[in-house]
Amino acid sequence: FQNLLYEVAHLKKEVRRCLESHSADQEIDLVAVKQFYQEAPESISRPAETKKDEHQQRLARLQWELEQRRGQTELFEKLTQEKESVGNMINEQETKLASLAPRINTILEATQPLQEALELPLDAKREQRRVSRLLPSPLYTLWVQASAYGEACDPNLKVEMWSSSAAADKLMALADKLEEDYPHSATGHDQSESADVELKTQAQNIRKVKQKVLKVTIQTLNNVLPLSIQITSKKNCSVTLSFHYLQCLRIVTVKCSVNVQEKPKTMLSDVVSGDHLLNSLFPGDTGTSSPNPATLYQLNRARINVAELFSFSVTGRPYHWAQALGGLTFSKPQQQTESSMEEDSRDSSVMPKLSSMESVRWEVSAEHMHMTVKAIRNRLLARMSLQSQLINLESATSTSSITVPAELLRQHFPGKISSELKSWRPMAWNDYNAAPSTQVLLASGIVNPQHILFKAKYERKNVILDAFVAISPDHPKTAPVFSLNLNWEGHHHSENNPHIRQMEIEINVHCEEMVSSSKDRLQLLPLLLHRLAMCLDIYTEATSAHTDAHSPDAQFHKEKIFFRPARGPERAHPFKYLPKLGVFAQR
Repeated sequence: FQNLLYEVAHLKKEVRRCLESHSADQEIDLVAVKQFYQEAPESISRPAETKKDEHQQRLARLQWELEQRRGQTELFEKLTQEKESVGNMINEQETKLASLAPRINTILEATQPLQEALELPLDAKREQRRVSRLLPSPLYTLWVQASAYGEACDPNLKVEMWSSSAAADKLMALADKLEEDYPHSATGHDQSESADVELKTQAQNIRKVKQKVLKVTIQTLNNVLPLSIQITSKKNCSVTLSFHYLQCLRIVTVKCSVNVQEKPKTMLSDVVSGDHLLNSLFPGDTGTSSPNPATLYQLNRARINVAELFSFSVTGRPYHWAQALGGLTFSKPQQQTESSMEEDSRDSSVMPKLSSMESVRWEVSAEHMHMTVKAIRNRLLARMSLQSQLINLESATSTSSITVPAELLRQHFPGKISSELKSWRPMAWNDYNAAPSTQVLLASGIVNPQHILFKAKYERKNVILDAFVAISPDHPKTAPVFSLNLNWEGHHHSENNPHIRQMEIEINVHCEEMVSSSKDRLQLLPLLLHRLAMCLDIYTEATSAHTDAHSPDAQFHKEKIFFRPARGPERAHPFKYLPKLGVFAQR
């Protein structure tokens, strides 16, 4: 009986062990039964048998799993081979491309003579495009618009990008490093986001540094970016405009240089020099003040005068048209009293937000490009004509030696003029201020330091006439202003002699009668000098006609034809010449 019990216990134990045992196929993640019958072929699924027998169903599912894994293994091996072949192909292409770059450089070097012969600076343009990414927005706008205008409308306009080699190379290396560290790609989204965050942080730090202008100097305010734009016009003569960007003041400055093929040996040659050519190119634009309203606060903080900042700047002057070419527009600040401005300058916590007062607009640059280029060329043409006239006047010793077209002489002057031009010399601003006859012009603001000053001396026997001539920067668009001082039986000028005032009116006010075209206007200065000599003849002859003679030298015979030497309450002289009749009359 004990043996039977032992046998029963053993059998139960074995049965329990069999029930608790697990085979390896149970760890396999098989597809669902429903999916198995849908995907597996009937030769494997055998629905008639397997649906009734779970064991047969399990075996069929394992067989289907085996078939699927064999297919995936074959596909994996096939794709692995394709990947290796593609990798080998890429390596071959990279090797070819690496060997192609030196060949291309060799070909480009060999084509340099051909590029120069055909005037195709391809290498220079490619290098400028590479450097252009370092330009600030105003200079980049100017570069793009000027290049487009030169290509479309003006083949004589050449636009180049100039850079200081050391500083520009440092900037380029920094830009290349940033581009390598943060490449723009679809897979590098995280890197681009981190790069954007870092760049924003750097920009915030730069703005904080720029706001700390408590101890600025002229050198720091004139700190210029080591990149500039040069625009050269090769029509008639070479004119080069160099545009710079002052980083602290956030304005564009321009410096001009003129290259004339034949430089005249004369002390008057500064009328075509770059330092004076751009003065008042447009009305009121002298370049002596900053177009950016925020500059006033910076200069007040540093106790620097505006004229001191820009008069000796090597980067040129901040003309308003230069800002327009760069697309810069500045909003006007709110009006403040002088006391409030002084308080703001003393308070270090008050700092204007420079970035909110400026904006760059491409359409502004495009709108002003043609107008500015045309104005500069017209200014240069007028200055070249004025230069030749000044050279002629410098050596002139008589009125007849003043060069004027014969047709204009016949139209506006009689056949004989007795008063002679004895000298023509430049005049200093201090000497012009000291002359009694110029005080009215200075007080009214008609003449300012921007004018080019000369002194002309006329003689007729013992009569001496000094003419102080102020030539406007936009000559001949604006006529020269004459101020007269007569030495004949005393000193006479417009304040103490009405006839001298009438002569000045005849010269300064009625000058438009002699110029009917733009070509005639270029001859305005010599025409006015001829008219002044003619008016001096009328003055001496008309004065002698109705006064008693005190000495033989004081009397002048009547050489001009006029009917009345004086007329009206002011006893006006007949200064108006009627060329068709050949007579003089009062106005």
